Amino acid sequence: MLWADFSFGVAYGSDKDAVRSAGLEAAASVPHTLGETEGRRSQVWLTKFGDSSLDFELVVWLTPEAVKRPSAVHADYLWAIETALRNHAIEIPFPQRDLHIRSGSPDARPRSSVDDAALRTPPAAEAPADAADLPDGQSVVDR
Repeated sequence: MLWADFSFGVAYGSDKDAVRSAGLEAAASVPHTLGETEGRRSQVWLTKFGDSSLDFELVVWLTPEAVKRPSAVHADYLWAIETALRNHAIEIPFPQRDLHIRSGSPDARPRSSVDDAALRTPPAAEAPADAADLPDGQSVVDR
């Protein structure tokens, strides 16, 4: 008899007992899973605190026929795991990263507050006009 494990992750904050139930339901739904014999039963293990997820493994004992079709067996279990997690409303997260971007070269001099003020203040001729400042009959659009 051969056993196999299938890794999957769920969002932090997920109910671990619900994850275990979903994993065991997934195993039971796949025909490649060997029935419980001599203490050999499917299990769900929490294996890691990942960057974006709680990582689990579904461990199952396979039927002799399953050993001949490893790719199909792998796909069947992943399909069943995703379906079971969805049925239990358990989120499968995607990786998330925070980016902190710095501009300029490391030796660039910092700008002073005077430079910043000059960049933010448009010249008087280009400053937006208020309708009250315009001659009679002229609109902001006509400028």
